[in-house]
Amino acid sequence: MSSANRIFQSLRGKWTFTRMISDQGKIEGTAIFKEDLLDKNFLHYKEEGIFKVDDGKTHATYRDYYYRLIGEQICVYFTEKPERLFQTLIFADTSPLTATASHLCIADTYDAIYTFTAQDAFSLCYRVKGPQKDYSIQTHFKR
Repeated sequence: MSSANRIFQSLRGKWTFTRMISDQGKIEGTAIFKEDLLDKNFLHYKEEGIFKVDDGKTHATYRDYYYRLIGEQICVYFTEKPERLFQTLIFADTSPLTATASHLCIADTYDAIYTFTAQDAFSLCYRVKGPQKDYSIQTHFKR
């Protein structure tokens, strides 16, 4: 079984997460990777959390994506019609297992590193850079 397939299968279910956004604040919440009963290679990712801004204010947050296993890759799509690719995970033969992805949003680049440290834990780190943005996002998931 390929790394992409193994990781894709392990994502199913409920996770808790903590996300640190540099110079902005912290989000804590839950995320669910829900499988599609008709397509075993499709997961709907949905997260909800509370964003505590560095100034002390709090806000509810929500985000969702579609994850699709295509051959030896995991592709992540925005949940919009028509379907639009957000990023493709490229796996490296490392220990711990990692995957990288990149997304260009107008002139700002979101470079991601997924690190799969254990069956019940992984992290996602973004470096966001461009004329309008310059920050990092570190998210740690665990069951």
